[in-house]
Amino acid sequence: NNAIYNNTIYSNNGFGVGLTGCFNIKIHRNNISSNKGYGLYLCVSENNNISENIVSLGEDGGIYLSRSINNSIIDNEINFNNEEGIYIGGNSNHNVIVGNNFGGNDKGLSIYNSNYSIIIDNNFSNNRIGVDLGYFGYSYGNLFYHNNFINNVRNAIDKRNTDIWYNSTSKEGNYWDDYNGTDSNRDGIGDIPYTIPGGDNIDKFPLMRPYEKMSSDAADNN
Repeated sequence: NNAIYNNTIYSNNGFGVGLTGCFNIKIHRNNISSNKGYGLYLCVSENNNISENIVSLGEDGGIYLSRSINNSIIDNEINFNNEEGIYIGGNSNHNVIVGNNFGGNDKGLSIYNSNYSIIIDNNFSNNRIGVDLGYFGYSYGNLFYHNNFINNVRNAIDKRNTDIWYNSTSKEGNYWDDYNGTDSNRDGIGDIPYTIPGGDNIDKFPLMRPYEKMSSDAADNN
């Protein structure tokens, strides 16, 4: 039940902020940059809120989750980290990733051995890989929709085909800048699915134009 607000946390030899066995921590509006470890590290930590921070230039990466569940990562700027902007691994399940900007990272978001997270309303731009769901590890049931993938070297890699790239209720998926399909009825949804690079998984309802993300208050009520 602690709060870390409005700090500048930079150039540390290890992590910028490390949470181990921590619950109900709020990390808000900090500038966490140029640390040799991850900017923000969570291990066995639950129900924490990470919002409106700048997490950049991490030598290992931006934000790392291991064995950490039910955390919310909302409205952060996650830019120019050497590895992942966010790494979710080690059975870090049921996390919410909403409204973040991932720019200039090696990988915007990587998920390994972690399930049932919700990833919506994010912008992935100018990363080497926007989202990586590669060969390593096994994850399933992670839900992606209303994300924008723009000007990444590779927008996504999904070699497992066990995660979901659209909202089946609203019948809306993600915006992909390399989608070449048409929209014959002009409903804003592509006529044919977008195949996620790396495997056979698909976004059934690709958006024809970038999605304008909702406010964090609206996202909390989603």
